Amino acid sequence: HHDRITVSSSPDNQLTRKINRDEMVSNKDSMDQSGQRKDEQEKKLIMLRGLPGSGKTTLAKQLCGENGVICSTDDFFIENARYIFDPMKLSENHEKNKEKATQAMMEGKTPVII
Repeated sequence: HHDRITVSSSPDNQLTRKINRDEMVSNKDSMDQSGQRKDEQEKKLIMLRGLPGSGKTTLAKQLCGENGVICSTDDFFIENARYIFDPMKLSENHEKNKEKATQAMMEGKTPVII
């Protein structure tokens, strides 16, 4: 069970802060003082990283909610319901995933989880 999640702004972890899951997943029914829904104000992009089998996908599903989108490059290696990794397609599939995430953000989806 993860109580805190590390979010870093650069690969070398120069800027890192720990945030609670509650801070990342907004309460969809809550209103701010102006009467506007908080989820209409705050859009979230969450980038997960970790070792294989460390629970990234499980955590992404927990954080996603009804309106969120999970953008995983692994999804582009699935053929006929089987995962088939091809290192020659890695760069191309990263680009496809970037396009999927960009589209989700432009559509106002939140959170977008990569």
